[in-house]
Amino acid sequence: MLVDSDTCPEWGADPDSDTLEWLQNHPLRKDTVVFLEYLRAHRPVGTQNRGNLPLKAVREISSRFVDPPPMEEIVGEKVYRVRNEEEVRRLVFIHELAFAQVLAGGGRCRQWRLTTEGEEFLELSPSLQLQMLFFAWWLSYNWRHHYPWENLEESLPLTLKPITLDRLVHLPVEESVPFEEFADRLIADTGLVWLAEKQTYAQMYLRSAVQHMVIQPLADFLAIELEYREELVGTGTYETLHGFRTTAPGRWLLNNFALSLQPEPEAPPPPRSIVLEGVLGHA
Repeated sequence: MLVDSDTCPEWGADPDSDTLEWLQNHPLRKDTVVFLEYLRAHRPVGTQNRGNLPLKAVREISSRFVDPPPMEEIVGEKVYRVRNEEEVRRLVFIHELAFAQVLAGGGRCRQWRLTTEGEEFLELSPSLQLQMLFFAWWLSYNWRHHYPWENLEESLPLTLKPITLDRLVHLPVEESVPFEEFADRLIADTGLVWLAEKQTYAQMYLRSAVQHMVIQPLADFLAIELEYREELVGTGTYETLHGFRTTAPGRWLLNNFALSLQPEPEAPPPPRSIVLEGVLGHA
């Protein structure tokens, strides 16, 4: 389902001054603009195997992001360098969003280029740009791409997205929500299942699915802020997701999106004309 920008101004309340600033500076929106402008200027050719961006384009685009992802990691004496687009999560997400909204096209050994919709997107206001990206993620994007484990059912429950939205719009703003409590209730109410024969760690994997498919993308949109805590493992520590908070601009984005899904009220039926026999048209 594509978003018609002409319908976006009807999405609920206008943003206040703080939200307008948030929209103007929004990293995901700005990174998407960087991505599209690069394609327009350079038209890179998709790789032969997967049709993804060539490594040169991966490096150049990523370096222009608001928070550039590292292109290499040093572990001990070894240096691990990014080898392809699929190793840069931020770029993959923007790539797939752009394709979901048909802002760009390309493929194996084909030039990547902007579509007419992509050109029009670059001319929109920051508010419309972000709302269109959010709309595309929610309605057109396959959330399973965030968590492609084979033991997660191929077709996600049809109730997952509507129930998730209902939960989110009723959460308090700027108040901490325990992640496991939120995830467990969502898993139970939507019927999300783990298909492995052994179910010992099924709930743990399903919580991870909720984190990757729902919570992390919402954090990418800055609709929520994540809260981590350190846990001891052997002699070291690692961070686990403990909770999250809905931001005020995030609530505006979620509310406007929810309002856009409401059916239009039906027009009232035309009034019936009543003819009183023996009164009209008779002497």
